[in-house]
Amino acid sequence: MIRPATEADFDRIIGMARAVYADDFDEQATRQWGLEALRSPKVLIAVGERGFGVAGVSAPFYAPRRLRGIMMFLASTGAAGYEPCAILRYMVTWAKERGAVSFAFGEETGVNLEPLARRVGASKDRDSYVIRF
Repeated sequence: MIRPATEADFDRIIGMARAVYADDFDEQATRQWGLEALRSPKVLIAVGERGFGVAGVSAPFYAPRRLRGIMMFLASTGAAGYEPCAILRYMVTWAKERGAVSFAFGEETGVNLEPLARRVGASKDRDSYVIRF
């Protein structure tokens, strides 16, 4: 069952995040950010048995009523099966219920999100670019 996370879930969530983002992981900062995020009505931390996701809603400054949802993180253990898709659907529904007109997601770890995108009815929006320092 996918549900909003509580403080009691944080040790397990942090364990999963550490496994996915091992090269650049700061446990103390992650815990602090997560505990603050739990209090924000604009952030969802969703948790399942073998995965978790973080989503947010925000609007551009020039159109404050045009809310957009975004996936910030999606992580799971190796034997999660379809749970990452269920977590993504939960986050999309959460954003839509808050008035979001779209929901965007992408990856930073090289994982192929195309199968998840097909399952939730997403289409490719655009390529992105990065400058690394």
